[in-house]
Amino acid sequence: MELAGWIKLHRKFINWEWYRKSEMVHLFLHLLLKSNHETCKWQGEIIKRGQLITGRKSLSIETGLSERVIRTCLERLKSTNEIAIITTNKNSIITICNYDSYQFDVNKNDQQNDQQNDQQSTSNRPAIDQQSTTNKNDKNDKNDKNDKKNINKYTDEIKNFTAELSKLFPVELISKLKPTDKINWIDTVDKLIRIDNYSKEEIKKAVINAVSDEFWHKQFLSLVKLRKKDKDEVTYISKFLQLKNKPEIAKKVNPGYMANPMYPKAK
Repeated sequence: MELAGWIKLHRKFINWEWYRKSEMVHLFLHLLLKSNHETCKWQGEIIKRGQLITGRKSLSIETGLSERVIRTCLERLKSTNEIAIITTNKNSIITICNYDSYQFDVNKNDQQNDQQNDQQSTSNRPAIDQQSTTNKNDKNDKNDKNDKKNINKYTDEIKNFTAELSKLFPVELISKLKPTDKINWIDTVDKLIRIDNYSKEEIKKAVINAVSDEFWHKQFLSLVKLRKKDKDEVTYISKFLQLKNKPEIAKKVNPGYMANPMYPKAK
């Protein structure tokens, strides 16, 4: 395999949900670097751009990770739609989803840059502004479609549980949530359970403790905060689980405390 060209890697990669698991970063970057940058034929198989033929044993040798770790990492990458895998009786074909976000054709890019420069020198500014506005509108339309598509990837159980948790927040706050906010809340709950291994009861307890606390009820305005970290690198869900639920205080700071069936009954 010719090791030519490069991949693009945005700084926001540090916000990737698997970033804190070094073996995940190691394997995913390895797959990006090993995948084809152009479609080719190999032993009768058409290997498309963004694909590679490999196996767990080969990946283990190339990365130094054990086959067991490789298997776990691949399953995780599949679960979050980073890759797709087609297994044959000989090997596996791995496809990097959204490959073009990480790699581009150098010759095509140079050609596009030349065309852009020529167009800019012969066209006027209003035309460029109009094109920019059109692109923004197209992007907004695409984002709306993505919102509807993204929410469908979560289970009804996760969506229903998130809806229950949202009832613990003030009605006026929930009424102002945008569709993207709701998806972010669902995504946070999904990751707390699936990745961070918190139970529903633990999540519920953390939320109740926070919205019923004299200080935190004003600061905790989004479920997304649960996976965020403070300056000491402690997640807020961990901090909230340490708080004590005090009904006498909760009734003062949260008028709907006693009426909400989600809250524990005062002893």
